[in-house]
Amino acid sequence: MYALFAPGWFSYDTAYLWWIVRGQPLDETVPVVLALVWRGLAAVLPDPHGFFIAQLLLIWLGLAATVSALPISRGRQVIALLVVGLWPPFLALQPQVWKDLWMVGALLWSVAALLHARRGSSIALWLAWLPLAFAIATRPNAITAVLPLALWWAALLLARGRSPVTASRVAGVGVVAIVVLALLAALPSRLAGAKPAPMWPYVALWDLAAVSVPAQRVLVPPAFQGEAVTVATLAEGAREDSNVPVFASGAVIYIPEAGVADDDLRALRRAWLAMAREHPRAWLSHRWRLTGHLFGWRRDARHAPQVLAPGIVPYRDNPPLAPRPSPTRDALQAWWNARVAGPWFVAWPYLGVLAIVGLWAWHRRASPAAVLAASGLANALPLTLASTSAEFRYLAWTVVATLLAVVLMLASDVRRGAGASHG
Repeated sequence: MYALFAPGWFSYDTAYLWWIVRGQPLDETVPVVLALVWRGLAAVLPDPHGFFIAQLLLIWLGLAATVSALPISRGRQVIALLVVGLWPPFLALQPQVWKDLWMVGALLWSVAALLHARRGSSIALWLAWLPLAFAIATRPNAITAVLPLALWWAALLLARGRSPVTASRVAGVGVVAIVVLALLAALPSRLAGAKPAPMWPYVALWDLAAVSVPAQRVLVPPAFQGEAVTVATLAEGAREDSNVPVFASGAVIYIPEAGVADDDLRALRRAWLAMAREHPRAWLSHRWRLTGHLFGWRRDARHAPQVLAPGIVPYRDNPPLAPRPSPTRDALQAWWNARVAGPWFVAWPYLGVLAIVGLWAWHRRASPAAVLAASGLANALPLTLASTSAEFRYLAWTVVATLLAVVLMLASDVRRGAGASHG
């Protein structure tokens, strides 16, 4: 992968992160922990190649550590590694230098640690905390995907004691664990002195702009309005699958790195809550349309760049980058690009598989498969209310969790079959 795609594809977000890494003051518009990691790698490896190499290693070694803990033969472990790692939608995302891929890598390592802990390793049980916290630090909305894993960690911890493992005890320990993990995830930003930059206003402002159109009045608070904003100007920037146009049009303004007054943020929060209370149908309709694009039952020609973003976006004084000529890379990327509107990159079948595997695993008491299914669903479903676009990368962990949940389900059946034959 590195030989074909080095230094990796850089979307706008990645180019901006690299610009910060190269010497700008840290702020929370980027994952501070990733900026620190990137700066550390740039000190010892060619930049930005080192960061891309580290991303690939994090993913593939984490996947290898996960499948190595499965109760199946070495040959079947290799097959599982290749099936998951080379699954076309997942493989197509790997050339992208994205925080979402770092989140996937961190979650893979946490699953690997928990699987090894399930087999009796106390060290692995406590080592699971590092990738779990790293996943949340990399992408804050990872906390929903982490929650089932934290509950699994709590169950494994309680199983080592003499007290009975009950649902209430698991829930209590799991909640404490997720709070501590969230605090640990925030630590790099605090220690680095990064400037706070709340990101939730991007969701709130898009919702308010979208609902302003059917409400026929501007719901965006004055502090976040562009010049001479009207319902018509908000409608011109309206897109069902992305909030970028409404900000790019200048109708709505939010620049978190510049600092926003607390009073303005409080006014925005009140306006957002009032909008949901006074115009629930319009708000839910807006969110349902986004969900259709996100999960794949609504697609149009404009949506393709939301699935994959091949190429390198220049940003300010970042050095120019270009991959080496490669017919193989071009052919592979063309194959992926031609299928972005097809079934490979549609999310709702993965959600259906996760639901089926989750119910099966719950019935069969196959806890690892149930946890992976819950984590994949918990990653995807909250996006219906919290996402600012229908980008497929947000669902990278859902895709990987689906594949791993199926592998764990099959491994559980293999183990049960072997036990029955010996019985």
